Amino acid sequence: MNETLSELRSKPHWSFSSLNGFLNICSLQWAFKYIYALEPESTPVSLLFGSAFHKSASWIATLRQQSTYETTEEAQEVFSEAWKIECKTLSKVKISTDGYNRLNATGRKMIDCLSRKWMEDNIVAVGKAFTVPIEGSSKPLIGEIDLAVKSEANSTILVDWKTSQNKWPEGKADKDLQATCFCYANKKLTDTDCLFRYDVVTKAKEPSYTQHPTYRTQDDFKRLSQLIRIAERAIKAEVFMPNETSFYCSSCAYISACKSWHRQQSKTISLPIAV
Repeated sequence: MNETLSELRSKPHWSFSSLNGFLNICSLQWAFKYIYALEPESTPVSLLFGSAFHKSASWIATLRQQSTYETTEEAQEVFSEAWKIECKTLSKVKISTDGYNRLNATGRKMIDCLSRKWMEDNIVAVGKAFTVPIEGSSKPLIGEIDLAVKSEANSTILVDWKTSQNKWPEGKADKDLQATCFCYANKKLTDTDCLFRYDVVTKAKEPSYTQHPTYRTQDDFKRLSQLIRIAERAIKAEVFMPNETSFYCSSCAYISACKSWHRQQSKTISLPIAV
């Protein structure tokens, strides 16, 4: 029986979000979460919003896989319910009533945009979890594919839904680590190449829906394995440093711990004096 993503997360693993957090967001934030197991001070509202959107998009895709089409009102109500549940589940959410209502209205417009503009019937899988080995690592790579569809040429396309403040710039998809991780997993599971596509819906007054296809090569997979091996060596050596200019600083769940980090370090580490 295939394991769920929740079950896979209960064992040692790498995931795109974990790897991206260490390499591209902030290694110190990563350590607070995964090594020191600190209690988060808050939950980013954007994380909850994205989760509600994904659940709503998955609901739409599951219906269409069964050759059933939703109405606009149904899709919007599913988002509102998912948004309400997300905000009630976690107590450390900093959002006002006005903010909650504003994001609910935005989400309803976004899910309507996706419902009207995404038209694909050849759906293979929705929300499929995976686990694959990583060369040179004792831990597997895990994740969950939002959507898998078949192209007109009968090849596989892996799709990931994204919400964004603005339209993605040209070339962003070609540099994104998630596509590398997921295409690598598909190659390990099926021994075939695939296309990866980001379906991006913007949080605008009038949301837009755009598709950003990209692909990865065997050399990209070798690079991924090397990145993971180096990350593991850095973690073993406890190389955790704050990324002072990270885009995520303002919404970080460990702001207080980060501000006092250098004082805690100085109690246990004698720094060399430059001469």
